Parts: sequence; C-alpha cells; structure tokens
Amino acid sequence: MAKPIVVGVTGLPCTGKTEFADTAAEMGFKVIEMGDFVRAHARLLGLEATPNNIGMLADKLREDGGADVVAKMVLPKVLESIKNGNPVVVVGIRSVDEVEVFRREFGKSFVLIGVDAPRRVRFERACQRRRGDDPLTWEEFEEKDMHESTLGTLQAVRNADHMLVNDKSLEEFKSKVRGVLAMVIGGAQPV
Repeated sequence: MAKPIVVGVTGLPCTGKTEFADTAAEMGFKVIEMGDFVRAHARLLGLEATPNNIGMLADKLREDGGADVVAKMVLPKVLESIKNGNPVVVVGIRSVDEVEVFRREFGKSFVLIGVDAPRRVRFERACQRRRGDDPLTWEEFEEKDMHESTLGTLQAVRNADHMLVNDKSLEEFKSKVRGVLAMVIGGAQPV
C-alpha cells in the first residue's frame, strides 16, 4: 500500500491558502481547513466569528491545550481521510508546534508548503473577501499579522519544504500549486 500523502499549507492571512486548497481539491486532494475547527468551536460557544473573537478563542484553546492543540483536533480527521488512500491537504498551519504534530505522525509522507504574498496585496484581498474574521481596516490587518507572528506562523513558513509566492495572476498561482502538488504526488520532494 502506498504511503499516505499529507500536505500542510502555512502562510499569513490572505496569501492564497484558500486558492491553494481549491486547486488541490480539483486535483483530488481531500482538503481540511484548520481554521474551520476554531470557527466551529466558536459557533458551539455562541461566539460571533469576528477577528477579535476568533483570535481570542484560538489563544484560549492554545493556552489550555498547548501550542499544537488545533493540529491535534484536526489529526483524527486527517487519519480518517487517508484511510481511503486519498491525498490530504491541511490548510492553515500556524506554528512549528503544529507542523511537528504532522511530521511525527506522517514522517516523510508529510510535506509543508509555505504561501506568501506582499502585505498590501493581502490587505486588499481581505477587504474583498470579507470572511467573518477578516480585518476591515489597515490597523486590524496589522494586529492580525502581529497575532500570527506571536503564534509562530512566520517561523512555520520559514520551515516550509517549499515556498510559493502569490504575487501575480490567480491562474499563475494555481499553475504553481498544480506543479508542486504534482511533484508531491509523483514522489519527488519539492525543491
């Protein structure tokens, strides 16, 4: 039986992680969004999905359960998904601690992809996207970036096995995603 393929995706908000996930889904990957677990937990608690509420809840979860708690929440879903032999993409890894959960479980079958984009482009995307926890002002955007830094997202990005920069057209970025995922499926390690 072939080893399971698990691809982790990390990056600051609005770098293109969702576009990465959509492209992976088109290629047959099962996509698991880590942020969905935090947002679902917020709904269970009756919290509105504002940037402040989601950030505070994520902090509280990590304070109570450790820096890798969200990855541990997601891991059973990943294990369930790979039972069918499907490759999996885990989107929204926020720290090296979370990376280590997947590296311990999957070893060399886990590949971490970092996604990056210029700050101004990311802010414009946040304003256009308007997801419940997206910042609406430059100040909120800077606060969210600072929060991501305290979680260790930048360190996770620096530890990626491969980096994709999303600074051109959407189609060019999707082409980069298809290329790196084809390498992963084919067994070649990304450069």
